[in-house]
Amino acid sequence: MCSDASTVQGQATTGRNSKEASFYQSIGLVLAKCLVEQRSIGPNQLSNVLLRYLIAKDVNKVEASLVDLEQFDAKLSNELNNMRVMQDVSVLSLDFSGLKEQGEEIEVTNKNLEEYIRLKCQNEMITSRKNHLEWMREGFYKIPEIEDHFQLLHVSDYHILLTGEQMIDITAIVNNCIAFLTNGH
Repeated sequence: MCSDASTVQGQATTGRNSKEASFYQSIGLVLAKCLVEQRSIGPNQLSNVLLRYLIAKDVNKVEASLVDLEQFDAKLSNELNNMRVMQDVSVLSLDFSGLKEQGEEIEVTNKNLEEYIRLKCQNEMITSRKNHLEWMREGFYKIPEIEDHFQLLHVSDYHILLTGEQMIDITAIVNNCIAFLTNGH
């Protein structure tokens, strides 16, 4: 995903933006085509947040985490994670600029650090790339007869199908164990 966030959401796709939109739509279409034709694009090529965004029923509910950011920008992820162990994060003189309304007036403190990290991850992975993600999604769903089938699988299934790389999702394992134990087994 390109880090150029100069395209304003809702702006008509004319001229340069039209070419940019076509480029990202083509990427989405290629990803869908790879799924249909059972072709792998190779390991470490896709972030999980991109896959979650592509298959989400409601894209406004897709959230990016520090783990997602680590796949995309390990340096920034480490910087944010290191802030968690700081005795007084306010010495960094950070604020919520660009992350929430009137954010420039809200200083980052140890009390609101987790909110800052969550919003920073969301901004880096989704908000600043919203147009690109939407254009990829448009391309991904250009094959209408398979749209319903995309909703049947989990993001980890798509990751395996597209990259050939299997991942262990510890949260899914824990949830399955809890469900198994609470069902009287």
